[in-house]
Amino acid sequence: MKNAKLNALLFAFVAVMGVAGSANAAVSRLSTEATGISLEHAKMTAARNLKIQCNMMFGELIGEPEYTLEEGFTVKAEQDCNH
Repeated sequence: MKNAKLNALLFAFVAVMGVAGSANAAVSRLSTEATGISLEHAKMTAARNLKIQCNMMFGELIGEPEYTLEEGFTVKAEQDCNH
């Protein structure tokens, strides 16, 4: 009997969390600019900055970053964050 009540309670909790989690989900477009000693270093720094921004919103990055070469070894990166 206790297991049935526990299973029902657990199922209800998981169902509520699933609905609440999906209802609050949002996607934001993040962007950052980074400069490095090389183009690859600038891209790596920009990707790290995007990851930090998304983590601060308790989110998860979606897809790959899109890079735009600015000037010299400066890149602008954009990526979606699901939070």
